[in-house]
Amino acid sequence: MMRLKRWIKPILSAIVFVIMLAGWVVFAPVNIGGQTSYVILIGNSMEPDFKRGDLVLVRETDSYSVGEIVAYDHPNIGTVFHRIIQQRENHFILKGDNNTWNDSFGATHEEIIGKLWLHIPVAGYYLQYLRSPGVFAFVVTVLGTFSGIALFGDEKPAEKFWEKVKKKFVGRQRNEVFFMENKISERIYTFAVIGFAALLLTVVSFTQPLERDVPDNYEFIHYGKFDYFAAVPQGVYEGDLLQSGDPVFRQLSNSLNLIFSYQFKTDQTNQVDGTYRLIAEISESSGWIRTLEIIPLSDFSGQGFTSTGILDLARVQELTDNLEQQTGIFNNRYTLTIRPEVIISGIAGGRDISGTFSPGLAFSFNEKKIELLKDNSDSIDSLNPQEIGIIPGIRTESNTISILGFGLNVLIAQIIALYMLISSLVGFIWMGVKYFRSRKNSEAERIKSQYGSILVDIRGGKFPSNTIVEVTDIKELVRIAAKDESMIYHFIRVNTHHYFVTAPNDSGTTYHYQVYSPDPEHALRESNIKDMDY
Repeated sequence: MMRLKRWIKPILSAIVFVIMLAGWVVFAPVNIGGQTSYVILIGNSMEPDFKRGDLVLVRETDSYSVGEIVAYDHPNIGTVFHRIIQQRENHFILKGDNNTWNDSFGATHEEIIGKLWLHIPVAGYYLQYLRSPGVFAFVVTVLGTFSGIALFGDEKPAEKFWEKVKKKFVGRQRNEVFFMENKISERIYTFAVIGFAALLLTVVSFTQPLERDVPDNYEFIHYGKFDYFAAVPQGVYEGDLLQSGDPVFRQLSNSLNLIFSYQFKTDQTNQVDGTYRLIAEISESSGWIRTLEIIPLSDFSGQGFTSTGILDLARVQELTDNLEQQTGIFNNRYTLTIRPEVIISGIAGGRDISGTFSPGLAFSFNEKKIELLKDNSDSIDSLNPQEIGIIPGIRTESNTISILGFGLNVLIAQIIALYMLISSLVGFIWMGVKYFRSRKNSEAERIKSQYGSILVDIRGGKFPSNTIVEVTDIKELVRIAAKDESMIYHFIRVNTHHYFVTAPNDSGTTYHYQVYSPDPEHALRESNIKDMDY
């Protein structure tokens, strides 16, 4: 029974240790190398499934798709927990389930913290409560008090503490007795930890594919450039030339020369072509809009083109005059937008590509002048628009398992797991062989094998005292020897092995344990040993 307990206790301890280690790996926060982020919900935008005060755990993944619930970093609000409702070329459109509007901010893949992994209702309230200064101080105080009592609960705490340290560590170095009771348990514990950790790693690694598909998007950029100019009288404009960025006074010029250049750029080898046209849109705040074609639909090949056209401002004025005459509503401000419509198709990096580019150059328009609109951005940006696009793709790479922020290759993890399992199995087989061999030996031989380093064989003599206490187990005798850091004396008499320890702390009491061993060799050796008083 004692031998069975020696095996069961360290194995159970190893199981608990491995489970705790696995739990730490799975639930460790990102800021200390883990892979889980904790979000406490403070709004009602995701009701009814997610309520204020709930705790959600999110984890980063290689890709996100429409319908998934994610947490992302908003530059002004902070962490937002919403659902993806649409994916565009380089960002996602998100919305709260309880909202009637979409989020104004489109998060990119890099700005997403992770997608929903675990939802714990109401737990956020308790977590916030524990994080409050008063409660946190109380918890720290209580833990500190109990720790102090546990360590320094005696009348002379400092002396008692160092006495325990000395007894536990210094005494262990001075006397090998302290190792005898724990050596086997420590070996069992070590092999069990290796074995259960290997088993866990085996399950995780062998349920994962060796390779995984990850997004491998190619980026490209549409570049545009607007230029306009007009012939004007001398002395009005700097350099006597109306050029891009200047207002156009209708009395000086009633037409506008337009130039639009387009360039497609990517790091991938490509072959693209497409079509384009250039139009003018005149509109007003009520939603009325009319379109004039400046350059008709044309083809191009290669990575870009440059087109030129002339906008007849008188024709634009006719459209606005006709609107006012027909409706009786007079408006002294319209918006004139020059808009190219570029459609491309082709191959880039071995992948099919298609896309459109249609920026707008907006002017305020009335019968006296047209002037480039300047919103929050500099006018040079509107004259030189650009737009980033992606060519979606997938590549295959070696799969990894994330352990505290470190990516371990699945194949390597499988090899490590197998080696750990084999090592643990070999260790247990070795200990099992030793155990069953010891079972075949006599008790005296097992005692000599296990405690030989603290046994002293003696010849003849007497017991050092008349007070003899019989113990029922050699382990009890070993513990007594360990307590006083003494040796165990051994002699053989009449086919009986005698083991004894004299404990000076107990007024010289001798503790005795005996084992009968009908071994002829022992009897032969006994013939040379004098009888002892007993």
